[in-house]
Amino acid sequence: MILCGIRLSGLDDEAKVGFHEHVFLEPLIDDRFPSSGPVRHFMELVAVGLSKSPYLTVAEKHAHIAWYAEYFKDKYELIEQSQAAAAAAEAAVEAERQRRRQSAMTDESNQQ
Repeated sequence: MILCGIRLSGLDDEAKVGFHEHVFLEPLIDDRFPSSGPVRHFMELVAVGLSKSPYLTVAEKHAHIAWYAEYFKDKYELIEQSQAAAAAAEAAVEAERQRRRQSAMTDESNQQ
């Protein structure tokens, strides 16, 4: 493709690609990623960001998503452990809040 006298190599193939393939990338966020949780949310944001990029070809956008799939595949165990630890910490904080509320209610009852 030649634009303003400058040859844009590789864009001849891209001219044959439909607009929808550049924009609708969510179907690529498939079973390689969790159906919910922070990784899924992150990948949805990646797909939105890539869909807005006019500087990447469709093949490059697909390659980005494939790279993340490989990256997270190796990290799933670590992510699950991290989420479990965060959930346990959150449960401990909530238990402490309830204990303090109960203690405050008991103190109020004793003062009356």
